[in-house]
Amino acid sequence: MNEQIKKQNFFEEIPFVRAIACMLVVLVHTSARNYDVDHFISDIGMYFNQIARLGTPIFAVISAFLLTSSVIKRGFSLKKFVTSRAVKILSPYIIWSFVYLAYNKIILGAEVFPNWKQTLDYFLLGDARTHLYFIVTVIHFYILFPFLQLIRNRMALIVLFLLSTVLNYFWLKDMYPDLSVIFGEWTYIITNRSFIFNWISFFMFGMVLAYFWKDVLKLIKKYEWIVYGMAFVLFIFVFMEIQPGVVLSSSRVENLFYIPVFVIFLLLVSTYVIKQPMLFKPFKLIGDYSMGIYLVHPLVLIFIEKLFPNLFVRALGISTAFALAMLISVLIIRGISFLPKSTFIVPIPKIKR
Repeated sequence: MNEQIKKQNFFEEIPFVRAIACMLVVLVHTSARNYDVDHFISDIGMYFNQIARLGTPIFAVISAFLLTSSVIKRGFSLKKFVTSRAVKILSPYIIWSFVYLAYNKIILGAEVFPNWKQTLDYFLLGDARTHLYFIVTVIHFYILFPFLQLIRNRMALIVLFLLSTVLNYFWLKDMYPDLSVIFGEWTYIITNRSFIFNWISFFMFGMVLAYFWKDVLKLIKKYEWIVYGMAFVLFIFVFMEIQPGVVLSSSRVENLFYIPVFVIFLLLVSTYVIKQPMLFKPFKLIGDYSMGIYLVHPLVLIFIEKLFPNLFVRALGISTAFALAMLISVLIIRGISFLPKSTFIVPIPKIKR
């Protein structure tokens, strides 16, 4: 066990990292409205969209980190784990799936329940809205976590992380055997983007980070210029990837290497941001509301696009739409937080002092 983690009640760096991840995800969906048929209308919109795709995997890292650090501090209770996950993730996921299905039915006039298979896919794959697939991925990790948390040896976790990265690589490259022999007509679920093996490396990195937390913070402060250099190289590679007509995915092989470096870089930046209370405060707020913002922001963007359809054409308009989406989403989550049992609707962390 890591005694230093046991004594630590709050990780100030995490809300900042989670806020950046949240903002990047919102930027992806904001700039996606600049995409027309087979290309981005604006080059800036293209760069916004493609660079921001580093955001989603960070949620996997943070989710695993927080769960693992909680086990290190307080131990593991299966009953409490299942209850908390049902309240904080499963319930909001189901509620917001129905919200988006209601929008499709009432506003768009779509037939939302054409058959039992489509109805099942809304919840098994997150098909109620495009962004909900990742909540399914997180739920997959929660199913695995009671077994993964049994591994308390730091070196064993590193080995497991490396093995998971290899597995993740082969899964993203579709280099796995024909699974239809085993799963039959359900194979499409195993090969779907939401399936955990497309993201397992990021979750395992979060677990490793939890067990090496103090060591990592010491190293990044000691060798911060190396971290800055690695981040610079990372962004050079990302810029080289971006090409007109090519849409990158958040779940791609390159991110297996980019995300650990990017998270380490954000942790280094956070050590400076948290020393400036006025600067840190908005990041802390966004970080605390991040899952709620993730759930609600597509609905907000639909509203903004209907009111200001030309806002997504140029860089300034995209930036304005992004700022509006963030502001309105925060206000909505703030409003929901006053409702009874609001945690069942959006997960909002308790304020810790």
